[in-house]
Amino acid sequence: TYRSERASAFEQINPYQSFIAHRRAVRMLEGRGVLLWDDTDPRLIKQIRRPPGYSILLAALYTVTGPDLRTAQLAQVLVDALAAAGVAAIALWLVSWRAAIVAGLLYGLSPHLAVYATIVTPDAVASWPVLAGGALFIAALRRRDRWRFALAAAGGLAIGASCWLTAQG
Repeated sequence: TYRSERASAFEQINPYQSFIAHRRAVRMLEGRGVLLWDDTDPRLIKQIRRPPGYSILLAALYTVTGPDLRTAQLAQVLVDALAAAGVAAIALWLVSWRAAIVAGLLYGLSPHLAVYATIVTPDAVASWPVLAGGALFIAALRRRDRWRFALAAAGGLAIGASCWLTAQG
């Protein structure tokens, strides 16, 4: 019932860029390119500055579920809930179990993060690779063997992936 109640307001809370990413993902599934923007409307040409990563992510999701922004919204909320656990895990790793509980609760109970997770935009998902990159960098700093360079490189790739999701990564 919550999802059906939320569906009526879906168009009001999702900005125009949600539909741009959705349209690009559908075009990718139709085989009309991944990296090129093929819109000839001069008013929309400014959208070329948006990286294709979020549309690629949506296209991958749509391959499994079908092209529906509400499905993307649900997947985004579920993965964002896992991000709260990731923040708690990093706090446990770095500080203590008490800090982990506080960090996880602050993340999980933040009204701003809860609302932002429901808005289908690349900005909401760009935090996930940054969180993973931070964890990989911490792991690299804690090691003294040859794997620390591989972990640091993986952390850099994860943070670079956030830049493919949104330019503000």
